[in-house]
Amino acid sequence: MEKQTIKKVLNFLEKKEKKITPFRWKLTNNEQLTEEELNIKGNLKLAQSNITSLPKGLNVSGYVDLIDCQNLKSIQEELYVTEDLYLGGCINLESLPNNSFVGGDVHLEYCENITSIPPGLKIGGNLIIFKTPLTKFSDDELLDMIKPDGYIKGKISRL
Repeated sequence: MEKQTIKKVLNFLEKKEKKITPFRWKLTNNEQLTEEELNIKGNLKLAQSNITSLPKGLNVSGYVDLIDCQNLKSIQEELYVTEDLYLGGCINLESLPNNSFVGGDVHLEYCENITSIPPGLKIGGNLIIFKTPLTKFSDDELLDMIKPDGYIKGKISRL
């Protein structure tokens, strides 16, 4: 079934039968999310999906798994994740979100297009940059990128 047809069916069900459009459909198709839908209780598992971006202000009380989301290009600012952020294999991801918080580790293994980390990024755990262009920077240079308000509480791992 074509995407437009599915969208029409979902819109019909939402209006006529008060059914809620599935969250994953909205994310994958860049549909508008409600304030409530931006607050996820638990983990967000989207590994190997066709998602292209994550919305501004997404708040996840768990981990976010986006491993091998090869169409993912951006994550909008103000992402809040209480645990780990898994982005390994997101080969088209070009940037990380400004003014964001990750309580655990940030995994960027094999993210071939990440060339900097944004100001204000707060990481409560480790930053893992194995097989990324970020490995050419020293720890001090990476820490300078996230100044003045950002931090990395753990280690910066290149292995």
